[in-house]
Amino acid sequence: MRVHVLETGVAVVRERQLEGAGPARLLRTVLTRTGWTEIPMRAWLIEHPDGLLLIDTGQNARVNDPGYLPRESLYFRRNLRSRIAPEEEIGPRMRALGIDPKDVRCTILTHLHLDHDGGLAHVLGSEIIVAAGEYQRAKGFAGRMRGYLPHRWPEGFQPRQVTLPERPYGPFTHSLELVRGVVLVGTPGHTRDHLSVVLEGEPRLFFAGDAAYSEAALHRGIPDGLATDADAARATMARIREFLAERETIFLPTHDPEAPARLARYGEQHRRFRPRVVQDVQGDAVEPQQSAPAEAPRGPGDAA
Repeated sequence: MRVHVLETGVAVVRERQLEGAGPARLLRTVLTRTGWTEIPMRAWLIEHPDGLLLIDTGQNARVNDPGYLPRESLYFRRNLRSRIAPEEEIGPRMRALGIDPKDVRCTILTHLHLDHDGGLAHVLGSEIIVAAGEYQRAKGFAGRMRGYLPHRWPEGFQPRQVTLPERPYGPFTHSLELVRGVVLVGTPGHTRDHLSVVLEGEPRLFFAGDAAYSEAALHRGIPDGLATDADAARATMARIREFLAERETIFLPTHDPEAPARLARYGEQHRRFRPRVVQDVQGDAVEPQQSAPAEAPRGPGDAA
């Protein structure tokens, strides 16, 4: 089983966005005059025994076109710059790996912010999964007022809306095993219905989306400046820390510059990724088709 890192450009944001604290946190993040910092925008592609799985779709190069971002948004006007070329979108990134985007079986969206759903046009033929509450809050004019860009969704975007059942999975109260060994967990905070994805194995991989911007932020327990619910974000980070402490797990948030290196270091040390038998709440084993060890990726965008 292979995991590919798909880098889709760089977002240039205000430093305060990385860590938000204090009263009027959201307003202060929007109005801040702190300096600029760069964070990566990326997606993750898993060569799973049951088919290609994509986690998020990254950004698209049209983001810098005049009029693409809504002028009514003070945040977009003052606090966001994006650097991405057309060849950095997920479609070209996958083709550079010898993978046709049309072969993606399933696309999982951790949430619907523009740097996570920007590449949807490349994978409309896949089954697209999003939390039902996230989709409902993102669509229409009200969604635009909340910072989403539903008017930029490609024609034909009709995602499968999922509601996670109340099924404990470690410290998480709600979870859903989407395909064998791939588990969705609710990680609210950055958005109310934010999802993260766990790939069971030795080690486990925890694709965190924006549940925390970095591993350092996770362990400090500080939510980002745009989190819609800071208390929920802190509770989510506490659950993730508990989950990581259970056994070896690689934490892979979208915007952490060090995330691909953590994955690469494991590959260099162990040269394997072994799927693990996962049990559902009834205790029935779900046996992965691929039981032999497989190599982990060597580095960003370059699977072993």
